[in-house]
Amino acid sequence: MPKIVGGEHAVAGVIPRFFMNPVLNKPKSKAAGHAIYDDVEYVEVTILGSRSTRPVYRVTDKYRNKWPKHYKAFREGTEYIEEGYRLSEWSQMTPAGVESLRQMGIHTMEQFIDLNEDTSKYLGLFQLRHEARKILAGQDEKQMAIDKLQEQNEMLVKRLEALEKKPAKKKREISPETKAKMAEGRARAAAAKKQAQEVEKTPEE
Repeated sequence: MPKIVGGEHAVAGVIPRFFMNPVLNKPKSKAAGHAIYDDVEYVEVTILGSRSTRPVYRVTDKYRNKWPKHYKAFREGTEYIEEGYRLSEWSQMTPAGVESLRQMGIHTMEQFIDLNEDTSKYLGLFQLRHEARKILAGQDEKQMAIDKLQEQNEMLVKRLEALEKKPAKKKREISPETKAKMAEGRARAAAAKKQAQEVEKTPEE
């Protein structure tokens, strides 16, 4: 049983499966006088929702670059399965339904909702497909709310960091000369005020 690893969503409803296939090497076979085979990489492409449309191509860099994570899992001897909510973990999905969808390359609820209506009706899973859509829609709304809160928290953290980094205002330094002038000015003002008060107290003749 191949090990299953997590992954990303299938692109445009297409699921690739890389595998080795023995191919007759005619030049070597002719030289040796018996059949000699080479292990050659191939990729089978499953069209999501179709049980019959599965074209097979000899692997080139085009396909390695197109599905790098699937190819990496293949070279490591693992099976690449897209990220998402596993149908096998969904209590409403029967073992028969899980196996029917697995045969079509569908392993997650996210893939299941992309299944066309005719195929889901044929498999007797049309209502479950509708329920899956509602569940995932609710999860999307929750995730949006969580993302918004995280964004607000990040903004607050950045503001606090900016305030902490902001240099404190320096106290204005006053030179001794300025201090002397200010003291002199205060003394003149006090003397003028005192003189004014004495004038006010002087009785009119």
